[in-house]
Amino acid sequence: MTAHVTSHEDDALLDAARMAFLDLGIRRASVGEVAKRAGIDRVTVYRRIGSKDELVTAVVMRDASRLFDSIRLAASVADPSTGDAGRVVAAFVAMMRGLRDNQLLQRVMTLEPDTVLTLLTVNGSPILLAAIDVAAELLRGDGSVAVDEDDVLARAEIVVRLAHSFILTPHAVLDSEDDDAIERVARRFLTPMLTGVPSPDPAPAHP
Repeated sequence: MTAHVTSHEDDALLDAARMAFLDLGIRRASVGEVAKRAGIDRVTVYRRIGSKDELVTAVVMRDASRLFDSIRLAASVADPSTGDAGRVVAAFVAMMRGLRDNQLLQRVMTLEPDTVLTLLTVNGSPILLAAIDVAAELLRGDGSVAVDEDDVLARAEIVVRLAHSFILTPHAVLDSEDDDAIERVARRFLTPMLTGVPSPDPAPAHP
């Protein structure tokens, strides 16, 4: 009888895979290497997760899920007085920071850009659809106001495709290293487009 695999065991396996991808790159890291680092055999890797492609997808989706959680948290603690516009700004800054600080994404973008293209274009539908769900969830707010669902999904897809472009082409005019610059851009351009309401400028700090 096969033992039940707990999420903790899967997390340990995905941790080993992620470290192998960081150390060796996705192309060079084999299932055997991941199994060795996880202290299990290759058959167990295939049984728990699947092929190498499925292993890569599982690692990427877990990273994405953690990013989505950080975006939700940022939106939930935004200043209530700024309303939906403030939550959009907070979520956008959290998203950009999360993409910038993700070591695996940055490593692969630098050394294996073709791998990122495959993950986010040809094989990108699961990530994009999950991201659209999260964006739509934030745009719906607390549910106290009726919204047009088609409109919400359209706006959610706009912001996700914008994020997608930042991943694929991170260096342009907007300085993705500067959170203040990201916040200003989100407040001035993104929130009016997504909410129809400009985000108020933050109150000046008193000396």
